Amino acid sequence: MKQVLGLLVLALVLVVPTLAAAPQEDRVKGRIVAAEAVVAGLTNSTITLQVGNRTVELVALGTWLVTGEELGLYSWEEASAFLEVGESVKATAARVRGRGVLLKLSKPAMEMIRLPVRRLASRLRRGRSVALRCEVVKVGRGVVAIKRSNLTALLLLSKAWIKAGEGEVSWEGLTGELSLGDELWVYGKAITLRKGLAGYRALIAPITIIDLSGGAAFVRASSRPL
Repeated sequence: MKQVLGLLVLALVLVVPTLAAAPQEDRVKGRIVAAEAVVAGLTNSTITLQVGNRTVELVALGTWLVTGEELGLYSWEEASAFLEVGESVKATAARVRGRGVLLKLSKPAMEMIRLPVRRLASRLRRGRSVALRCEVVKVGRGVVAIKRSNLTALLLLSKAWIKAGEGEVSWEGLTGELSLGDELWVYGKAITLRKGLAGYRALIAPITIIDLSGGAAFVRASSRPL
């Protein structure tokens, strides 16, 4: 493993180290590296990549943000369904506790980025409060992509919400009310991403969402941002 990772090229860090973590949310230490590779094998917890004439197995457990047509948050077991053995990818990885850990995978029209949920939730709780009007540009699985002027951001939705006049609903009940182009009013906590994350400049954990186009209003049911 050590020799294989030594073949990789020093990566451009798209997901800065504060957003890259191992399955137990360990801090990533040492080099973050990237290389062109071919998917050689997939399991519910790992991915095997062919790098040159060698293979390397990387831990892939965790929550993954998938961009593109399948925009959303997925477990690795779910996200790995978007990959096929034999296809070419660009992989970003690091060594944590002596094991190679996958941080990011890219292929045409799709990126898969590991999100350290507990640390991210902690950062969002301490994030700055924002209240903004914005436009829905894509509704995904547990996320909503929004735009305000030239800023693009992701709303990260918690699992339970209170819908005005109806009571508790899941995030599916919330996203089912939204359509492309809807105007929203959002209040919540935000963190700005200095280097961006798959083109998004901020992550927002909404507390209140009002669909100004459709009239539905939602308040987060839990104090936890994710």
